[in-house]
Amino acid sequence: MRISILESSLNLRIDRKNNKFMHHSDYVLTGDVAKKQLEYSADIYCNVEYMECQDEEYLFEFSKNGYKRITALFEDNRGILCYVKKDIQITNEVHRMNSPHLLHFQIIKDDRLLNILVFRVLVSNGSKDDFKNRKSQFDSVMQYIDFIGTSDLIVTGDWNHAYVRNIYDHVKHNQYIFNYQYICSELERRGLKMGIKINPNIPPQKSGLHSYKGFLAIDHIAIGKDLEFISTPKYSSYDPYAPIGTPDHAFLFSEISF
Repeated sequence: MRISILESSLNLRIDRKNNKFMHHSDYVLTGDVAKKQLEYSADIYCNVEYMECQDEEYLFEFSKNGYKRITALFEDNRGILCYVKKDIQITNEVHRMNSPHLLHFQIIKDDRLLNILVFRVLVSNGSKDDFKNRKSQFDSVMQYIDFIGTSDLIVTGDWNHAYVRNIYDHVKHNQYIFNYQYICSELERRGLKMGIKINPNIPPQKSGLHSYKGFLAIDHIAIGKDLEFISTPKYSSYDPYAPIGTPDHAFLFSEISF
């Protein structure tokens, strides 16, 4: 049995820095974004940085192609938007957090119950305090995972660990507080397997591995011990000049057996 998942950060930001009168309803999430995602024919689509806006065309594309929606919105009507094929049962929404943005729901596919946990670590200014806050958010997710268990768990989202370095200098690099290696160690300690494995000695843009602006690989997926990746998850190509309102992250596509 298998299940396929596409994760994306839609990057629907409210650009109040440049226009204080801008409102979330002024932004457009087009049907073309949905069509591009739907080319993957995934069983589940997990979007972070979703925001209520002019999104009727986007939502209609998924509806007419046989998907049902599950959403968790937080401040500024932003949050997580997921779509699940109609022949897959969504049993219930189990939990949500607002820091980080997190949605946990359960599905049944081929008589197997699976837990889907989607989250995005929120960021601010890249300071040490910011990275302390990012670590605190991630740790709260790990504590929640300790509570629910990991055997049938799929975890995905934008985990915002910033640059991956071989060595983090406590003076030069604020991400020494929260980084890719820390994420991997915490997941491994809980028996979760990372889909994207980064070599800290090879920058993502040189290895062809990236999810954001060609130099960061911050969108991830991890699975429990009773699940297996059919193949290594892949990032799609992306448009480095994409305006606000369309994804500036590559899509992360994964196929998992259970």
